[in-house]
Formats: sequence, structure tokens, C-alpha cells
Amino acid sequence: MLQGKHDHSPPTRRFAMRFSLAALTAGLTGPAVAGPATAEALPASSATDAELLALADEFHHLTGRIHAWNAGEIDSEEGEAANADWWDCMREMIDIPATSHQGLKAKARSALEALELVADSQHSGEDLARAVLAQMAQVQA
Repeated sequence: MLQGKHDHSPPTRRFAMRFSLAALTAGLTGPAVAGPATAEALPASSATDAELLALADEFHHLTGRIHAWNAGEIDSEEGEAANADWWDCMREMIDIPATSHQGLKAKARSALEALELVADSQHSGEDLARAVLAQMAQVQA
């Protein structure tokens, strides 16, 4: 579970699920994508995914910092900063549609990391989202 939640933070599980569902639908429905209407029609890579890929890399790095914070390996000030940046990064990725398999895979990996970091769940809907995201994150373009 994330440490240092601020009162103005959104409910963590609900926000992570929204992010995950956005990632799941990013390449599967027309309105959610900037280009092709189906995941099959997405190209392997796209220069337009550069911002999304950079955010996904930063999100992965920040997830590691939060794990270090939770393990007591970094101080509270650094952990709080990583936590705030993590949420900002997630919010930005929600609004950026993937335009390639590489972008969709990066978004799925980030969504899976968000679900895993926020909390474990016994809810089957979250379990299904985890399974689909894990499979999407492994797909070869």
C-alpha cells in the first residue's frame, strides 16, 4: 500500500481501476484511440507514442522508488515526492491514447503496476483486469 497519502488524493483502488480500465480499452474502442479503431490495426510502434512511452518509463522508475520507500530504504521526503509524481504520471497517462502496440503494452504494464502497488484484492473484476493487463504487457508487437 502506498504510504503518505494526502487528503486530496483520490481513492487509490478506484483510481487505479479507472487507470487500468482506460489502458484496457485504449486500443480496443474507437473513441479511446487517436488512430486505428482496433488493437489489431495498431502498428508495432509509432513516433506519436513517444510521450506515453516516456511517461511509462518514469512511472516504472517511480514505482520502484515507492517500493523502496515502503521498505524504509529512502526517507519520507523523497518517498512523498515520488508518490506525488507517481499519481501525476498516472493521471497524464490516462489521457494519452496509445497509437501502437508498443504504447498499448507500456500503458498495460503501467496499469498492472498501479493495481499491484495500490492493494491486493480478492475481487474477481480486479483479478480479471490484472490477468488481461499481464497478458497485454507480454504481447509481442
